[in-house]
Parts: sequence; structure tokens; C-alpha cells
Amino acid sequence: MLRRVLLWLTGAGALLSLSQVLRGQSGAIAPAVISGLIWLGLMGERHRYKPASARPQGPGWEETGERFIDPQTGRLVTVFIRPATGERAYVDSDANANANTDANTGAGGKAG
Repeated sequence: MLRRVLLWLTGAGALLSLSQVLRGQSGAIAPAVISGLIWLGLMGERHRYKPASARPQGPGWEETGERFIDPQTGRLVTVFIRPATGERAYVDSDANANANTDANTGAGGKAG
């Protein structure tokens, strides 16, 4: 919710400042640039920081031994790394544990 509000505010600020620049008011250049940069940062943040996945994609991943509780979901997250590139992946360990329980005991995770 906060992200959407910030996107709207910075987008509107950038457009209003840009319209002032186009009208010849050079004092609006700095607010236009700053608003635009903040807006681009908010847009890029979603791509860069992804939520934990069910497992790392592809071969070459190694578990780092790092684990932490995700403050947003309260779930255990395990960190994997691809040594060739240094890329890190954050895997939802609780989801994997539930999937393994379901696979071993049948649907629903209830032993019978």
C-alpha cells in the first residue's frame, strides 16, 4: 500500500515538475530529477528484491547454512548460492517442509 502511494506521489511530482520545466521555469529541474529517480528506484525495487521461492532454479546451487525468519511472513528461509556467479537465492524452508510431509504421508500431511 505504501509503495503504491509513493509511486503515485513521486510520479505525479515528476510530471508536474517536468511540466514546469517545459514552461521555462528552470527552478523545477531538481524536483523533476529527484522525483523521477525515486520513482525509478521504487519500480526497480520490485524486480531486485523478490520473495522467497520454493527452491532455487537450475543446477549449481549450494546451501550456505544461513537461515533466518522472514519478518514479513514469519517463515523460515534458507539461503542458497551459485558459486560461479555469486547469485543468492532465498528459499522458503517451511513450504518445502510442508511439501515433503505431504509427499511422504499422502495429501494433507496427515499420517494415517
